[in-house]
Amino acid sequence: MAPEIETSKPRRDVLQSARERARTKQLEVSLRRARDERASQTNLVEEELGRLTGIYGRMRSELEETRQERDRALDDARTERERRARETLELAEKLEEAVRVERNRAEAAVADSRERFVQERLAKMPTEHRKLEPGQLPKVPGFRVIEQLGKGGMATVFRAERLEDAQEVALKLLHEGSEASRTRVELFLREAAVMLQLDHPNLLKAFDAGDCAYGRFLVLQVVRGQSLAARVRREGPLSEAETVQIALDIGRALRYCARLGLTHRDVKPSNILQDEAGEVRICDFGLTALVQGDSGRPYGSPGYAAPEQLTTPDQVDERADIYALGCAMWHLAVGRRPFTGPPKKAFEQARKQDLSDPRFEGADISPRLAQVIRRMGRAARSRRYRNWDECLLDLMLVEKGNPPFAAHLADALAADDPAPIESPSAVDAGHPRTAEGPSVGTAAPPPAHTSAAPARTGSALDELLDLGALRGLGQRARVAVLVVACMVSALVGAQMGSASTEGPVEGLERHALAMADDGRFDEAAVALRAAAELLPQPDADRLRALALRFESR
Repeated sequence: MAPEIETSKPRRDVLQSARERARTKQLEVSLRRARDERASQTNLVEEELGRLTGIYGRMRSELEETRQERDRALDDARTERERRARETLELAEKLEEAVRVERNRAEAAVADSRERFVQERLAKMPTEHRKLEPGQLPKVPGFRVIEQLGKGGMATVFRAERLEDAQEVALKLLHEGSEASRTRVELFLREAAVMLQLDHPNLLKAFDAGDCAYGRFLVLQVVRGQSLAARVRREGPLSEAETVQIALDIGRALRYCARLGLTHRDVKPSNILQDEAGEVRICDFGLTALVQGDSGRPYGSPGYAAPEQLTTPDQVDERADIYALGCAMWHLAVGRRPFTGPPKKAFEQARKQDLSDPRFEGADISPRLAQVIRRMGRAARSRRYRNWDECLLDLMLVEKGNPPFAAHLADALAADDPAPIESPSAVDAGHPRTAEGPSVGTAAPPPAHTSAAPARTGSALDELLDLGALRGLGQRARVAVLVVACMVSALVGAQMGSASTEGPVEGLERHALAMADDGRFDEAAVALRAAAELLPQPDADRLRALALRFESR
């Protein structure tokens, strides 16, 4: 058996070697085939890469051309835009100049027409008129006088019927006496000339003017209703929505007047009539007519007249009416005019103080409307709205529940660069000619913080209380916050090295005593006790003792 095994072993080696050679040959063939395939694929990739490189080159070239075309188009568009902007600016300047020239021409024509109207009728002025006895109704050609509606210092108003069309009208008949008769007639005729040239739905309409045996008369529209001053006296403050709507209507009417070169100068609730349907109309253009021939004298109503009407009456513009309408809105929201007391005191306050926030006097209005009213009532006219368009825009925004734009922007700018109040010039010993007595509207107590506190403390309080949401607090809580803010203001003034030597406790006592002088003992006591919680024991006991005195009253 052993020889056979030795014989078969070389055979197996030969077979195994042959198989390995066959496998090696097969591997070499596979390797050669794979190498050929890889070379073929490499060629294909190189061909594709070359094709893509060509496409990329063409795209890059096209992109560069497109970029150049875009740059040229942008340059052309920029040049065209600049050219059009220059043309638009030049056109706007020419248009503005044309509008200015046309407005000046129109104002001159209107003024000339008014002057001719006055002079022609003054030339035909009769030597005397019949005297109208008390209770007597005048006989006016073309009218049937029905009854007397009211009587003032210069004229009497009658309700009458125009015979030609049976329309009900109001006849304003001038009182013509022997003393200064020509001056009174001239003023009456100037008012008639102004009103006859106005046509706006929120202005009292004048239909005609004439002369009868009893004097000069003006035919006016009849308004069945009452003045806003009378309504506020009877019903109290108006709602925010109605206040804003009234301000928009009157503001549009005053903007119409301003475009005719007229300033009303006597905007107040007693000169705003409201009919039974709720429509409002502004009346009484007496001061407008008066300043046409005497613009150098100070005229106005205490509590509503802008400071420049008293200091520089020859430089009054539409911003004076903006101020007066702001004061009228303050009156409608609070229930009384902003600056109370005798005319001299009211005028002095208006010259030195901005209109206070009506919310501090209990007005139920939003911070948005309060901001607009305060912007309208700035003592320095440079800090008010520049014109009626700005003011009406903010009022329309507030009407829709949006924050005012112009007032907010102006307040933000003023925070960085506050404008000082214009220094008043000397005014005839503080006795300007007034168009209203000392008591207008309801007889309400004067404001505590505006009348008792110095101007410096008042402005600081405004800034402090603007940061708090006081609208949701009750009246006593608001007063407490007010007096605590006085304490903080005094402390800040002491830290800043203020010239005043009054400490916070003395300042609180002074404010509380001022409130007590106005009969507001309960509010003063509540405020003192609220402030005592923030002070150390000796000062707190001092304030509580004063509060106890007020509570015992």
